[in-house]
Amino acid sequence: MARRLPDPGLFTISLLSRTERDEAAAIALIEERIGPIALRSPAHEFPWTSYYRDEAGESPIRRYLSLGQLLPREELPDRKRLTIALEAELSGGGPRPVNVDAGCLTQGQLFLASTKDQKQRVYAGNGVYVEPTLYYQDGAWHSFPWSYPDYSSPVALEWLEASRALLRRLLAARS
Repeated sequence: MARRLPDPGLFTISLLSRTERDEAAAIALIEERIGPIALRSPAHEFPWTSYYRDEAGESPIRRYLSLGQLLPREELPDRKRLTIALEAELSGGGPRPVNVDAGCLTQGQLFLASTKDQKQRVYAGNGVYVEPTLYYQDGAWHSFPWSYPDYSSPVALEWLEASRALLRRLLAARS
């Protein structure tokens, strides 16, 4: 019996930057190393936690990006390793001026990759864990108890809707 792989998702990146200049440098590097960005959320404040304060400062900038390429789901851990390398390159050996997080958006879920183990994360190999962060049901995105609150913000939800529509177009075009 032939094994059917799940549909690929859309590769997403979220940026948390110290300054607009740091963000611009990260976006340029992403486009050079990974590919063109198809969708960008507006930049917005990140008031949800002080966890990143030492690296990103008092008023970090959050932005969500969707690349215009389908991502086989099993490649998300490799993309996380790539974003870690981008962070290191941008830091120049110092504190990270930009946190670059990899994700995979499917028609039904948003998955984020992490190097930190938690109860809701599944080990995916090479030091990377994957967690379902949001799910799509009844025409809307919904959180889990562990979901990061910024992913339920109006800016994030608008970006997710546009990204899901892009994903649907890309999946339809490959058929």
